[in-house]
Amino acid sequence: MRCLIYDPGIPGDLLSLWTNPTSGKTLPNSLKRGSVRSFEVGDNEYVHRHYFRGGYPSRLIRDRYLWIGYGHSRPWREFVLLEKMKRNGLPVPTPALACVDRAYCGYTADLVTVRLSGLSLAQCMDAGVAIDWSEIGRTIRRFHDQGIDHRDLNIHNIVLVNGERVYLLDFDRARERRVRVIWARRNLCRLKRSLAKSGHASGLKEGCWARLMEGYLLG
Repeated sequence: MRCLIYDPGIPGDLLSLWTNPTSGKTLPNSLKRGSVRSFEVGDNEYVHRHYFRGGYPSRLIRDRYLWIGYGHSRPWREFVLLEKMKRNGLPVPTPALACVDRAYCGYTADLVTVRLSGLSLAQCMDAGVAIDWSEIGRTIRRFHDQGIDHRDLNIHNIVLVNGERVYLLDFDRARERRVRVIWARRNLCRLKRSLAKSGHASGLKEGCWARLMEGYLLG
């Protein structure tokens, strides 16, 4: 059984990829965990992500999750959280469609968002693009002040649009919580580890992290 939640303003051709995949169009498909597929429909470009398991369970079950209801499914939670953050003025991708394919006691899942025309923090660092580290810190602080616990904050899901506007991506594991220093600090530590492991550890020595934290604390 397939169930969708979607923005009623999306093009019909996009919706038909999931409601009528035999119409001659092919359903966009990701090939592995962490990968996404960009595609155009009408005048807009979208990003499709298929949900894959990580860690040890992925060796046994590639992309199937235990069914406990639509409201508890991964794309449902992420779509609803993105909608709420968007309404509250937080810089996140616009959710377009979430799909849950249920079979017996399990399900597979997909999420489609409007593509951001920017580069990830990792790509900016690789390309030597000027980065406003203070603005990154201020942006993260905005999410924390609204109780958004981004459990997988790293240099690949921070996107800079036009070199200045900062967006956060990938809220699959994110939760809305009461504001607490403990989980906010854990998010920042996760980002710092990602920076250190990426081969850009020099960014820690050159004061990049200090500028990010300055923006965060003053945010």
